[in-house]
Amino acid sequence: MLATLRLLTPHVRLSTTLNGPERTAETRRLEARSTPPRFTAYAHLILEMLNSDPMLFIPGDEAEEAWRIIDPVMKAWSAGDVPMQEYLAGQTPPDPPS
Repeated sequence: MLATLRLLTPHVRLSTTLNGPERTAETRRLEARSTPPRFTAYAHLILEMLNSDPMLFIPGDEAEEAWRIIDPVMKAWSAGDVPMQEYLAGQTPPDPPS
């Protein structure tokens, strides 16, 4: 089976190739179209906040806990205590420092 998924605004396209009857390859395509969004993603987020919809947000205590965990990491990177390892997409990550 071969499957290809393409996310192309304003639609999603899925193509698959399967073994059909008598072992012949059959290709099927499924496409879903949508209307272009009325707002940018950021404008949509602000609108949901103003409408008090919690689906796109985390509670304050979760945000505080996330910052409690990440803040020391960010400070260590900024101070050069722990070098940030960089590599290009698709390459094997470098070995961690010993």
